[in-house]
Amino acid sequence: MGNCNARPDAADPAIAQSRAAYAFEFAIGKGGFGKVWKVVLKRTKQTFAMKEMSKGRVITKRSVHSVMNERNLGCAFIVNMHYAFQDRENLSL
Repeated sequence: MGNCNARPDAADPAIAQSRAAYAFEFAIGKGGFGKVWKVVLKRTKQTFAMKEMSKGRVITKRSVHSVMNERNLGCAFIVNMHYAFQDRENLSL
């Protein structure tokens, strides 16, 4: 659990690795680095939770190591990560 592998049933995982591939429905919650959104992958109509973190806030709070650990976290009590990507301003898990 907690791995970051593209779904084996995805036709082209690269398509799901940009913000434009998702329809953002609403914010589920927010924290010190950003928000968690309910999103729908446009191509497959699958629903996901997407954690979007501001790179600037992560760097300002000196938490780069913590964020990298979160991406690599493996725990039975945490949902699997299907995709992780970044753009100029944000990290998305």
